[in-house]
Formats: sequence, C-alpha cells, structure tokens
Amino acid sequence: MEIQSMVKDLLATFIERIDNLSYMDEFTKQHAIAKARNLKYEKIGYPDYMMNDTHMDHRYQHLQVNCSDCYFENVLQVVRRDRIWRQEEFKKPVDKTKWGMNPHQVNAYYSHSRNEIVFLAGLLQPPFYAPHYTRSMKFGSIGMIIGHEITHGFDVTGSKYDKDGILANWWSNRSREAFDKSTRCISKYFSSYEVSGFNVNGNLTLSEDTSDIGGLRMAFS
Repeated sequence: MEIQSMVKDLLATFIERIDNLSYMDEFTKQHAIAKARNLKYEKIGYPDYMMNDTHMDHRYQHLQVNCSDCYFENVLQVVRRDRIWRQEEFKKPVDKTKWGMNPHQVNAYYSHSRNEIVFLAGLLQPPFYAPHYTRSMKFGSIGMIIGHEITHGFDVTGSKYDKDGILANWWSNRSREAFDKSTRCISKYFSSYEVSGFNVNGNLTLSEDTSDIGGLRMAFS
C-alpha cells in the first residue's frame, strides 16, 4: 500500500535526522532510534473487523431516537449508551486491534501507550491524498501529516514513553535539558502570534507545534 511505503520512507528520514542530532548523546539516540523502529503503522483506512459483524462496535445497537426535534435529548441518549458501552469495555481484556477513532473521521492519531500511528479512511482522500497526485504533492500533504504523527512519539509528551509504550525515562539528563531548551524556542515563537487581540499560549500548543514542524521538515527531506 502506498501510504505504508510513505511511512517507511519518512521513518527512514526521521531515523537519519535523529542520528545527526548534535544535542542528543549516543545513549539517548539509540533509545530514540529503537522507538522509531518499533513504531507500528498497520492501521490504515479501516479495521478488518468492520467486515465481520461479530466484531463490530454495537454500542448504539439499542439506541432510542424517537423525536426528530429533540436534539438535546437525543444527544443525552447517545452519551448514556456510550457510557454504558465503555463501562462494559473496562471489564474486558485490552484489545490492541481496536481503533481509537471511527474510519469516516478526517483525522489521524498517535497512541503513546501502543507506540502506533493510525490513518483513517476519511483522511485518505482529496485534498490530503489521491493516487493521481504527484509524489511531491503527496509528501507535501499526507506526507506532512504522517511526519506529524511520527513526531508526536517524540514531542514533550511522547518522549516520556519508551518503544513499548511504557511511561519511562529513556533520556540522559544532558539530552533532556537540551531538548527542553529547544522546545522553549518553539513555545516562545508561537506565543508571538496574535488573533483578535489574544496571543497564542505556546506552552499549550507546544505538542502540536513541534509535530507540525517535524512533519514539514521530514516531508521536505
């Protein structure tokens, strides 16, 4: 699949960039590269269990929507059904084949605890992706998003999880201090943006800003 091939290309570029980082020592580099190589990216498009009714998500199977003009009441019914479903899920063993979002959503995500990136069918269409796009167009659009999700595994939050998705410190003190110093520059830069008289809080947007920059640089490379 072309998306999987692009992920492989971008991961290779990312690993090369890690190896050339001046602020990261060899100890931390080896852990970072191991995490990048252990990144999972099999969930692309939609889950196989959608084609098998016995494994489908039945959380709304008994949902009652009896009034077309009762929006608030209908939303409450959906919330109640969702809560009941989630309570039942807590009693079951962890199912790592399940997806965290629905395939029709125009989105992608990185899971810290599973060290995996997921790209939904709703995203894999124009303007983000189409088979007839040129290679440069693909890398400039969906490629940037792939790079964005890869970078999430190494941003201010993702960098606190190891290659197996376990909350653990795999950084040397010197490399972590240098990393924090670099991210402060990003936070300061984005805090200078003003919209309608209000400044962006660069500390709150740091994770997304870091991943945007990483995704763009990776795709350009």
